[in-house]
Amino acid sequence: MGTELIEEYFERGKNYIIFEKYVEAIEDLTKAIENFPDDEFHCEKLFMAYYARGVAYKKLKNYTDAMQDFEQAFRNYFRRRF
Repeated sequence: MGTELIEEYFERGKNYIIFEKYVEAIEDLTKAIENFPDDEFHCEKLFMAYYARGVAYKKLKNYTDAMQDFEQAFRNYFRRRF
């Protein structure tokens, strides 16, 4: 999958959250997460994607998956920072 398509899934997923379409947000953010390269350059994007998907899970009261995504988000955040 090309970088532009990954970015499109990422942006659309964030927009779905704004419009309270949480299931669609999770679907698109999952596609972005699965396809972003796992390297230092993309750590920040992965952080934001995991965090946003965690928010969508939380809004659906799926607290277990939300917590897993929040933890993964911060792993990516701190991997880049330290």
